[in-house]
Amino acid sequence: MIPIVLFAIGLLARALAGTAFVGPAYPDSYYYVHVAERPAAGQGFTTDYVWNLDDIGGALPAAAVLPVSANAYWMPLTEVLQVPTLWLLGAGPLASGLPLWVIGAFALPSTT
Repeated sequence: MIPIVLFAIGLLARALAGTAFVGPAYPDSYYYVHVAERPAAGQGFTTDYVWNLDDIGGALPAAAVLPVSANAYWMPLTEVLQVPTLWLLGAGPLASGLPLWVIGAFALPSTT
């Protein structure tokens, strides 16, 4: 019973903190949400801006085109976790935050 209560407290705390922002809270999380929205919309793991030169092989190409492949710099686990809720709930802060709130809430009972 205690792990369930701790999970509920953790989920509530994460949800309250998450609803304080109308979108991703900082540039890294914006990148994750942006990339997760693209495969959810059927556009694959791409991005329509150059986030980091590692995304395009370390140098600007002669023929610069967008979109470019995403996740050359960061691993795509966060986006993979967000895609199912984006399919179910549509694009928005709840859909992109919910899977991460749930995973973060598991931290409390896992420490007991």
